[in-house]
Amino acid sequence: MSKQRKRKIDIAWQKICERTEILQQIDSEGYFRISAKDVDRHSDREQARLLAKMDSNDDRPSIFREHNLNILPLNRGEYVVFRDRKNVSFASLPVTDLRPTPYPARFPIERLDTLSKGISKTESDAIDTIFLSSLLESFAKTTNLKLTKRGRFGSSEFSLSLPDCSGSLTVKGSQLEVDAIYESNDAVVLIESKAGFPEDFTIRQLYYPYLWLKARTDKRIVPIFLGFANDEYQLTEFALGEKFGDFHIVQNERFVLDRYVLARADIEILLRNSPSSSENLSVPFPQANSLDRVVEIVDLASRGFNDKAELADIFGFDPRQSHYYTRAAKYLDLLNIDGHPTELGKSLLSQPHRLNRTELLLKSLLRTSVFRQVLLVLKQRNYEVDALQIKEIANVISAARPELVARTSERRASTVKTWLRWLVANCDFRPTL
Repeated sequence: MSKQRKRKIDIAWQKICERTEILQQIDSEGYFRISAKDVDRHSDREQARLLAKMDSNDDRPSIFREHNLNILPLNRGEYVVFRDRKNVSFASLPVTDLRPTPYPARFPIERLDTLSKGISKTESDAIDTIFLSSLLESFAKTTNLKLTKRGRFGSSEFSLSLPDCSGSLTVKGSQLEVDAIYESNDAVVLIESKAGFPEDFTIRQLYYPYLWLKARTDKRIVPIFLGFANDEYQLTEFALGEKFGDFHIVQNERFVLDRYVLARADIEILLRNSPSSSENLSVPFPQANSLDRVVEIVDLASRGFNDKAELADIFGFDPRQSHYYTRAAKYLDLLNIDGHPTELGKSLLSQPHRLNRTELLLKSLLRTSVFRQVLLVLKQRNYEVDALQIKEIANVISAARPELVARTSERRASTVKTWLRWLVANCDFRPTL
């Protein structure tokens, strides 16, 4: 969602709330039903479909935040705006610094010529990969899964209990969209997926299809959110309750489809072989937390995806994050000033395995004076990232980047610390014998 679009959604919902009895009725009853036609009319002809699309917590308009509101579809032409004091409409996804689990595929998927195996995959590609590798069956604790449904379809009729309301509403004919449903003899696996590792998502994307499935099967239903980036897959299984917003995480883990997940990283050898250089002051110091997403950004840039709004839609974040990640790739000399892959960026994309890309990223970091110094300190602290203080990292940044004030250096130090955690999770820093 671009800044312009976000401003529009704020203005549009402000108008709707001023021109209807939404806030007054929600105060008395907890919810307000509104037709798509009324959304269009009271917003001065903004599209209801776009104004109701809130896939992440960041998408909510300002008036929704102010009054603790959320929105759900009831049918193809009607929505319900309701009080959601605890904001249970959005599920926060675990942020993990744990080492990914190696999962050797039971089927040699590298033999499949038509399966997309590039760094950046579509949601369908990622789901197909974890299915064909048997990772999905292993995680869901079932066997012999068969794909039964994918795409858009109309819901049947089911009851919806809202979080801060008594009674229930009826959902009928609302459009559902599922990334995939698989079925075995004893289970039905429901998957919602997103590129990257988002902080949260609307639980409706699992809950509505879950209610649709409950009316059709007595088998165990396994709702899973799949995040993926740079050949790493994070699977999060949810348990969903009778009331909307009643859920908890059952299990959460990240996987790499390989026997090996750790890159060899003898710092002493790498320092001798990696030329030191000063900071490139023409490129802002990075403020993008995910190195996996940096890799994805470089791959997307190689395929012509460099529009901020387009990247934001792919990853489900604010367009300013697109800007941050593109600048981080430039800081690592993976993209040039025009946003195209450099020779180093092309080399990164040509690496066949994730651990090869990890080695290249580490070497790229060691060429910068900030990360060279910080990694040396990390080595002295036995690679315990928590033994590094934000203040001492900020001091290194300030010395190398005099354009940054102390407070900004401290904020950027959090990015440095996040990247160090990623390196420790993905590298074997034991010295070569």
